[in-house]
Amino acid sequence: MTPPPPPPRPAADYPEDEPGHVEFIARGVAIDRRTGSARVLLCQSKKRGYYYLPGGHVEFGETAAEALRREILEEMGIPCTVGSPLQVHECSFHDGKVLRHEVNMVFHVKHLGRHGVPQPDPPPSAEKHIAFEWVPLGGIESRDVRPDRARAWLAAHATQFAGGGLPAFEMIADMLD
Repeated sequence: MTPPPPPPRPAADYPEDEPGHVEFIARGVAIDRRTGSARVLLCQSKKRGYYYLPGGHVEFGETAAEALRREILEEMGIPCTVGSPLQVHECSFHDGKVLRHEVNMVFHVKHLGRHGVPQPDPPPSAEKHIAFEWVPLGGIESRDVRPDRARAWLAAHATQFAGGGLPAFEMIADMLD
């Protein structure tokens, strides 16, 4: 009889700086149309100042949609309803210390918070190193949104998002040579 496989290593055993490490990240696009102009929810690094789509690393044994729900609950303290996948974006970049390789699965976030309960503006952050902000889609080009392709993608589909539509699913690869 074959012994069972060993349990998976905890995520902490995979340091982000480990050479050859590929990060699998779930991200979400939440659009707010309550103010008359469409706004997208962005997360900001307080230390570095740049913005990115909310979400985080997918843990062993969970789906990307489950990871996005968990990350938003952990980071904002509110539940969300995850919709359809919008994009897979694979990219590599140098962060100043190490070459990174990410695979980002981007989902539509259909609803943030509990139904019928108004959300505070700005949205809450349960973590001290990040903040959340509703950013007008019309001004997204002037923000430091990373990766750059995410900013360009949001700007290219701003009218569609503002009208309640969603772009067709796409796969993008931006790898450094």
